[in-house]
Amino acid sequence: LLEGSKDNQQSKTAKPKPQEQTAIEAEPGALEGLKRRVQIDYPGGEAGEQALAEWLHEAGFLNGQATLSQRPDTKTGEGGEAIRFDIYHDGLRVWGATINARVVDGRIVGIQGEVPHDIELPDKEVLPYPEALRRASEQAQEHFEAQDEATLYVFRADPDVNGYTRAWHGNVLGNEFLMVDAHTGVVLARWPAITDQSQL
Repeated sequence: LLEGSKDNQQSKTAKPKPQEQTAIEAEPGALEGLKRRVQIDYPGGEAGEQALAEWLHEAGFLNGQATLSQRPDTKTGEGGEAIRFDIYHDGLRVWGATINARVVDGRIVGIQGEVPHDIELPDKEVLPYPEALRRASEQAQEHFEAQDEATLYVFRADPDVNGYTRAWHGNVLGNEFLMVDAHTGVVLARWPAITDQSQL
């Protein structure tokens, strides 16, 4: 995260303007980048999550039912603590959505990451993973066989129109990962297991 002088750092009480959304061409799952110098009191734990979430909501970077969840792997160095948060919407983790915060002397002084915005999910039934995978096989005209349990995410399937859906992420026979629409069975994305980044 970038460092800056106190004169350039934003006070906690200031209300930063939301980033303007512009037309983009991106791969499925892509989100908007966020990078800011800030000054946010950070008491740690759930209170710290709430403090950062409130700032992000007030600044317009998070909205609706978005929440944060701190990862346990906090790193400490000469420049302070590096803390990572996953972003959730309606109880589901948003694919690729993270906030990295730099904490110095009990204050967050910088944040960067990838954030979702204006999430609207389909008002449709969520298919069980086996059924979603069966439909995926039919539509793609190839056989997909699950290798392990899948995880349900909120996934930005169409960045060009900011289109989100619920999607199953799982490993299939052939050592390949699929992102399958949990409402329709459409394969939204696929990649070799060696490049999977779901746990990063």
